[in-house]
Amino acid sequence: MKTLIVAKTHMQTSVCVGALALENNRNLRLLHSTHVNQPADTPFCVGDIWDIKIRSSSQIEPPHTEDVVVTDQQFVSKQNDLKKFLEARVRLFRGGPEELFDELANFSKSGSAYISQKSGVPNYSTCFWLPDRALVEERDPRGVYYLCNRPGGSFRVKYVGVEKSIEIIPRDSLVRMSLSRWWKPDDNSQPEQRCYLQLSGWYV
Repeated sequence: MKTLIVAKTHMQTSVCVGALALENNRNLRLLHSTHVNQPADTPFCVGDIWDIKIRSSSQIEPPHTEDVVVTDQQFVSKQNDLKKFLEARVRLFRGGPEELFDELANFSKSGSAYISQKSGVPNYSTCFWLPDRALVEERDPRGVYYLCNRPGGSFRVKYVGVEKSIEIIPRDSLVRMSLSRWWKPDDNSQPEQRCYLQLSGWYV
C-alpha cells in the first residue's frame, strides 16, 4: 500500500509518524512492528511516499483509531507541494480552533484545548485545519507553543513536530492537528483523563 508521510512528532525517546494511505485517503499512525512508536532514527520523513505492509493494531482506543503496525516497508519517491496535494485529498476544517474535532474540544482558562469522555470523543485523532487567523509562536521552558485569538479568549497549543518552528504560521496555511494520548497528572490537579490538542506540522 502506497503511503505518504505527513507528520513526525516528538515523543520521549521515539517519534510518532503520521501518514496518509493514498489508495483511500485514510489517515494512519505508523507503529513499529513491536507495537510501539517508531524509533527516533526512523527513515520515514515528511513528504516521503513508501510502499508498506500493515496489520491492524490490537490496542486501539478511541480517539486513536489510526494506529496500524508496519510489517514491511520500501521507499518509493518524494512528493512535492504537500499543501496542494493534501487539500485535494483530505477533509479540511476551516475557521477557528473551536471547529476542530467535530466541535468536541473543551478550552481551559489557559487556552489549552482538550477532549474528554464527559464531553464526547471523536472517532479519529488527527485532522487538517485551515485557520482563519495567523498562529504566533511563543516559547516557554516547557517548549514551543502557538497562539491565536478565539471568541472568549486565546487558543494556545503545543507544537510537537520535529521541524524547526517558525515565528508565524500565516492564516489559511494547512495545519495538521493531533490529539495526545489519554493523560492525567499524578497530582490530581486534573479531575479526568484528557487528550490534549497538539500542533504537529504545517504546509504553506
